[in-house]
Amino acid sequence: MTLRPPRRIFRRQTGPSGSGVMRAAMGGVLSVGVTLGVIGLSSALFGHGTGSGGILSAPASEVAVVDGGTLRLGPHVLRLYGLTPLARGTACAGQGGQPQDCGRAAANALARMVGTDVSCRLRGEDGAGHALASCRSAGTDLGRALVAAGLARASGRDEALVDAESAARNAHRGIWAPAS
Repeated sequence: MTLRPPRRIFRRQTGPSGSGVMRAAMGGVLSVGVTLGVIGLSSALFGHGTGSGGILSAPASEVAVVDGGTLRLGPHVLRLYGLTPLARGTACAGQGGQPQDCGRAAANALARMVGTDVSCRLRGEDGAGHALASCRSAGTDLGRALVAAGLARASGRDEALVDAESAARNAHRGIWAPAS
């Protein structure tokens, strides 16, 4: 009795052939497609690559507040231009001088301001590549309103925001209110 070599299910490629070359080319096309898809997905999720100077608008039903300085308009994530939002857990005086989470209060205030359509003018990107925008809803500049309420700090880029922060500080609003 003679033993036969084990039967191979898959044939070994010994050299380039028409189908092997085609398979390699398709693999390259597939990997480029997947890479571009991942880059596009991250842009949509994190607001990268939106550019500067354009206008984005969305009805209130398509606007979500991410935090006290970030909005999602449909698939676009935008950070409010010219301000530094307060992190959740930042303490400040609330109604009647009672301590409150100023980061949460800022997010809640921003959500209340988004009552109608939101329109944002793109202003470029921050150092991390996130889209920056000046946004308005019902005639209110959302960033300026947050800074004027003492629920965000002006980052020094916009004179109107610097003035609004100064007024909030002088009126002891939000983070500028004395602790009880």
